[in-house]
Amino acid sequence: MYKTDICILGAGPGGATAALHLANKGIPSLLIDKAAFPRDKICGDALSGKVVNELRRIAPELPELLGTQQEALPSWGIHFISPGGHKLSVPFLQNYNAAKDVPAGYISKRIYFDNFLVEQVRQRPEIELWENVEMTKYEREEDGSFILRNKQGRRWCRQNYCWLPTGHSQALQDI
Repeated sequence: MYKTDICILGAGPGGATAALHLANKGIPSLLIDKAAFPRDKICGDALSGKVVNELRRIAPELPELLGTQQEALPSWGIHFISPGGHKLSVPFLQNYNAAKDVPAGYISKRIYFDNFLVEQVRQRPEIELWENVEMTKYEREEDGSFILRNKQGRRWCRQNYCWLPTGHSQALQDI
């Protein structure tokens, strides 16, 4: 059975960024996802300025690197158009120049954005990534650690801290 201090279940944006932040502090972690990357998920595909700022917190060059990806379209705002044709535009930056200004956000399908983050994870020796591993149950041990089990009941790993950034789904029973 694998042993680690920190286990993160879910390698989507929340899990991948958490693992990258820990790696930046020199803290190793185990990142587990039930799918193999690249994998697609339904999403609105908009990456706001908050996402761009979070990428910058991980590594200052990440927003620019994301912008070089063919699948990431720059975004400087939102346009709302009514069925009657009326348009309301909300710019992320006032008086922006699309030719010169760095985009405030991006549009990128989850299959590409999630894979972009996982590729950053793969470059970090502090992060162990397990793909195609679905955990369904946990047990709390007397010492406070957790044991994760798969559908067949096999004990896969023991960790002191377990984080479940799953968004809308719940991967473990009895939470």
